[in-house]
Amino acid sequence: LPLCGVLQVTDTARFRRRRPIPTWLNDVIVGVERDYLRNGVTGADPHLADPLLFLESDAPTARPLPPIFASCGTKDPLLDDHRRLVAALERRGVRHEAPVYPGMVHAFQAVPMLEATKAQWARAFEFIEAALGAPSEARGHAAVG
Repeated sequence: LPLCGVLQVTDTARFRRRRPIPTWLNDVIVGVERDYLRNGVTGADPHLADPLLFLESDAPTARPLPPIFASCGTKDPLLDDHRRLVAALERRGVRHEAPVYPGMVHAFQAVPMLEATKAQWARAFEFIEAALGAPSEARGHAAVG
């Protein structure tokens, strides 16, 4: 469930190149890159900083990738990266579900009183249960809301 994460930490300037974003948001995104990479990618495993670039590449994986559920809102600044993730998963043949919720902002999944959040978590639990091959009654997950 890659939710709300920056899946390509390097080159956060791509967000500004795509469209104007508020200064406060740009500062947050640049802060993620600075804080995560600290001294740059040198000496670090770039796949940990940029799993999206790895998925978009032709690099083989050591084992099959697991089923992936990822949701996003149409007002999330990470929507373009979400779409890139979906395209990469489709190209690699990875079982996935990646709904986009109209009007929802970044991290809407953490606001339990929203109907979209309740629907998102219900759908996520169904996906996980199907991936694990167990009916929801047997898993006993907690209700959202």
